[in-house]
Order: sequence, then C-alpha cells, then structure tokens
Amino acid sequence: MKINSNAARQAQELYRKQNDQTQTARKAAEAEAAATQKPDRADISAAGRLKAQALDAVKAAPETRANLVENLRGQVQSGAYSVNDQKLASHLTRQLDLGA
Repeated sequence: MKINSNAARQAQELYRKQNDQTQTARKAAEAEAAATQKPDRADISAAGRLKAQALDAVKAAPETRANLVENLRGQVQSGAYSVNDQKLASHLTRQLDLGA
C-alpha cells in the first residue's frame, strides 16, 4: 500500500489542530474554574475571640510565683508554717456559701 504524502500531512495537520483546540478548551475551563473559586475564609465568633484573648492572657502570665512557693515550702519543711483555723473556716464557708 502506498501512502500519499499529501494525505499524511493533512492527517497530521488535522490531528495537531484538534489537539490544539482540546488544549485551548482545557486551559479556558481551568481559568474559568480558578476565576470563580472563592478564597478560603474563616469566621471566628465573639465567644471564640474571647477564648483566644483569655488563652493569650494565660500564656503571658507567669506560671508560678516562684519566690512565694519557695518561701512557703521552706516554712512547711521547717515546721514554721501555721494555719489560722478560724480564718480558713471563714474562707471555706464563704466559698461554699454555707455561711448564709
């Protein structure tokens, strides 16, 4: 079978045109999809903002008052620390609302 070179060129040109059209259509569809796509967005409620502020405040505060802890630890270990029973009971009843 003899292949006509003119027919082969025509077939090759037809294939190239179809391929170019397909690529052009694909690029147009991708561009349209990108143009209509909305950017990501997050809305935080007022309660969420308040929690975030509280968390920031907790993170900014020192974890313990090291000097106070060391002072109390020394008093307890030496036996010098004493508790005022009346004052403790008063604070507990106020905290638990038992004094009413």
